[in-house]
Amino acid sequence: MLHLHKIKKTMKKTLLIVAIAGLAFASCKKDRTCECTDVWTPTTGPVITTSETITVKKAKKGTAIDGQCQGWTSQTTAPVSGTKYDRTCTLK
Repeated sequence: MLHLHKIKKTMKKTLLIVAIAGLAFASCKKDRTCECTDVWTPTTGPVITTSETITVKKAKKGTAIDGQCQGWTSQTTAPVSGTKYDRTCTLK
């Protein structure tokens, strides 16, 4: 009887460990949606705003942010000097 109790206890521990490991791997990588807004601000003329939705396939959250879901700011020198370009991205 004691031997059967030890086997059941060991099986429960093993099943719990396998379940936790399975959940950890299942939730790590998934398709992520990144929404980006681009704003061009020229020194003369109208401000232009566009938006884009990017799907990053099977990525961890950190990987998606470091890879394709990044915002930035740049200043152009040509064709129109001083045009500012801003890209703002949000991981959904």
